[in-house]
Amino acid sequence: MENYLVNLCPVDRIKLTRFRCGNHKLPILEGRYSSDDNRRFCTLCQRNVQGNEFHYVLVGPALSEERNKYVKRYYKTRPNTLKMNQLFNTKSKKESSNLEKFVCIIMAKFG
Repeated sequence: MENYLVNLCPVDRIKLTRFRCGNHKLPILEGRYSSDDNRRFCTLCQRNVQGNEFHYVLVGPALSEERNKYVKRYYKTRPNTLKMNQLFNTKSKKESSNLEKFVCIIMAKFG
């Protein structure tokens, strides 16, 4: 069982689960159902990169201020998918809670 399922209250757990399962409106998912491939790119930073979960959680410059507040430096330094996996599977209740808050900010940007 994933640690965030145990560490978070039910409401926060649902929010984080939706993000992980792709139940959101990030460009990567919205563009999947469109014939226009440009809809899959990040709409916040104009860097012409895919607007996926990894981009918004660890590298997207448009969310750097919020990321600095909620994500530890370790995950932001030379980010990769392994670090993202570690972040989502952390045993720390505080890190899980901060991640959930950050994910809520990300999801709010995309309605």
